[in-house]
Amino acid sequence: MRLTDCVRWVLFALCQGLIFCGIAFCDFSLARASPSSQDVWFQPESATDVRTLMSVVRDRAASLQADHLELDIRRFDAQQSRLFDNPVLDAAVGTIPIGPSNPPDLPTPLRSIPNYSVGLGMHLDLARRSARIERADLAIQASAAQLAFAIQGQAIRLLRAVGDLAVATLRLAADQRLTQQARQSLYLAKERVKTGFGPPLDSDRAEIELLRLEQQVSADQGDILSAQATCAELVGMRCGAFADESAARLLLSRWIVNAEEQPLKTEERADLKALLLEQSVASAEARLSQAVRIPDPTLRVGYTYDSFVVSGNQQHSMNVSMTLPLVLADRGQVAAQAANARVLRYREQHRLTIRALEARAESLRSALASQRQRLRVLQEQVLPRAQSILRDVRRAFEARAVPLTDMNQAQRALDELQLQEASALSDIFRLSVDLVELRGRHD
Repeated sequence: MRLTDCVRWVLFALCQGLIFCGIAFCDFSLARASPSSQDVWFQPESATDVRTLMSVVRDRAASLQADHLELDIRRFDAQQSRLFDNPVLDAAVGTIPIGPSNPPDLPTPLRSIPNYSVGLGMHLDLARRSARIERADLAIQASAAQLAFAIQGQAIRLLRAVGDLAVATLRLAADQRLTQQARQSLYLAKERVKTGFGPPLDSDRAEIELLRLEQQVSADQGDILSAQATCAELVGMRCGAFADESAARLLLSRWIVNAEEQPLKTEERADLKALLLEQSVASAEARLSQAVRIPDPTLRVGYTYDSFVVSGNQQHSMNVSMTLPLVLADRGQVAAQAANARVLRYREQHRLTIRALEARAESLRSALASQRQRLRVLQEQVLPRAQSILRDVRRAFEARAVPLTDMNQAQRALDELQLQEASALSDIFRLSVDLVELRGRHD
């Protein structure tokens, strides 16, 4: 039995040692992995501008890879347009005798009669080369403008996500203050019940109000996590939160002011530039299709070795030939019509886009003015009055002059007004970002 106990003790010690080593190895692995994981964080700041956000999403956003690929492909197409066609090497054997030879006394007709030729042909693409190169260069510029517009759009979406994070931070801070006040009210209500100056129902109501506010705090925390998830999806890395309420409010205020200070320059928008460049690309395609009417020659230089010298043929000879295609059925008319149709559509799209942007900007200004008036009334009149009423009701409640229900109603009214203020800030921020998005340049 003692031997068995010793064996069990040794096995137990070995198991404990293995477990300890495994835990230590895991901790070491996590310690080694932690520095790399801490490097991939995006921290929103109040001084963040669109250009900074564009640099963040340029190479990290997965949705932009298709635009990057389109630009890369058009760059390769431009390189391809500058290359000439490959030369064509041909070889032939001619005058292969079939039947009796002439003259009939040749000893080996298959060696003394045939001729052997080799040639090198080159297609000279002269008429369409300049138009093809011009089209490829314009296509690169159009893709670059489209990529810039896509990057700006991704940065604007990231800015909206950061704004949602800031609004959720403001709501969380306001609800946390109300929760702290409700916790103090619950303490006072319980003290009243203990001393016999208040009914137990007041304590229950105060506890329910505290639970309601705690649920609202949990909802605000969920909104922050949701905004961080949206931000992480846009930037391709984890997103942090604002340090405090003042940083979140500063971000919202800064962008609200920024929307008014900068004028609208719709003509400098990257998407409108891309439309103009695509129109130029279509015009180059029209010129390319018209160049089909000028036939491009194919030049061939050949060498012939003729073994039939007994008949007086030249044993070594060269030949030069040139072929021209006959432009009869396909004169590039269909391609020219398609290119002209693209020119007209791009031009019309450009005109209608400018008209829609101008109309949208006018509506956004009107909505922004209305929401500013709403926020001004809330911040300057309604909220200070509600906070003053809550302070008076709280003092009266502490002096046992009013019931707990009055203070709960005042707290709930202030909570709703603070949520309305956060909602107004969110609406104004979104309208401001929409106006910023309409602006062409983001300096």
